[in-house]
Amino acid sequence: MFAFHSGTLPMRCSTLLFVASLAAPCAAESQAGRLPPASIREDIGSFRAFLGGDNSYSEAARAEMQRRLAALETAADTVGPAWFELEIARLVALADNGHTNAQAASRSTRFNRIPLRLTPLTDGFYVLRAHSAQADLLGARLVAIDGRAIADVRKVVHTLTGGTTEWRDRFAPYTFESPQQLQALGQAREADAATYRFQLADGRAVDRRIVAELPDINRPRNGTARWMFPAVALPNEGPGWRSLLPVDKAPW
Repeated sequence: MFAFHSGTLPMRCSTLLFVASLAAPCAAESQAGRLPPASIREDIGSFRAFLGGDNSYSEAARAEMQRRLAALETAADTVGPAWFELEIARLVALADNGHTNAQAASRSTRFNRIPLRLTPLTDGFYVLRAHSAQADLLGARLVAIDGRAIADVRKVVHTLTGGTTEWRDRFAPYTFESPQQLQALGQAREADAATYRFQLADGRAVDRRIVAELPDINRPRNGTARWMFPAVALPNEGPGWRSLLPVDKAPW
């Protein structure tokens, strides 16, 4: 077990790293939207120390990680919170074993998120839970984000998680649902909203610009499989959420 510390920040954040379930480092954002360079370098140094005792990485992956850590350290004066955390997630995912990963669920509370929830099914990502204002999208399949085909966005988002394609798909919605993270990855134009294209059950295409809700550390972190269940209110979720499967239609 290992902890990153952003010791010089007004809000101290510590993130525990586990071999089986690795949480990405967290650092409070400065008023200028940047992270204090000293904190970034401190976290990078701590991450290097962690790597010294971890055997999950091949020699090639370890060399790639060290190269990119050096580049990240050089860019410390200009790095923003989302880009920093996502780059660390990509580096962790180089282990590619499905276990050593930065937790997308935990990360999702530190960045914004649109008021709908996606779940991967056989032929794509579907809206299975949504706030009442977006309830007409329940059952719709995600086609594109800001004009980028979801297949292309998916390839980029998959770099945040190691493991099989199916395993990576389970965690991709946490990023699809966050314009802030998507912009940091170069997949969205704005940090606070994005235009999502959906295909409805009747075949019609719908373009919807959706404004994201602010970060919330108390936001539910449930995995994508949870959205297959009926619309039972979740702790800290707030009112107005609906699921594709109504409670009175559930077979149990």
